[in-house]
Amino acid sequence: MTIEQDIYDGLNGYAGLEALVSDRIYEVQFPEGTVMPCVTYQRISGPYDQGVPGNIIGKHPRYQLTAWSDDRAEADEVAEQLELAAVSMIGSSSFKDVTLAGGGHVPDPDAALFASRVDAILLVAVAA
Repeated sequence: MTIEQDIYDGLNGYAGLEALVSDRIYEVQFPEGTVMPCVTYQRISGPYDQGVPGNIIGKHPRYQLTAWSDDRAEADEVAEQLELAAVSMIGSSSFKDVTLAGGGHVPDPDAALFASRVDAILLVAVAA
């Protein structure tokens, strides 16, 4: 299973988020005509820790989780649930830890949408 699939499963399985966006959770971008609100996620960096040369002992990729809506307050509400969903993934799937590392608002005036971002650093278990 991939990290992206684990993220999708973790977000899609969180009741508070599901109540707001149903299964409208997309990798990188949402399809044209998507009903709002929705969520996108994408990897923005992928650093890892190396012990002995050639052995990766830990990965801590950074993902951007974005709540989209045509209403700023609704985007913020979805972003709150994104934060809770991300933290709830600790200990499940392949995530040993999740650190929320910022975020912010990004309006898209051309599309009349609001985006509220959550940055999450994931500590990923590496098979021995």
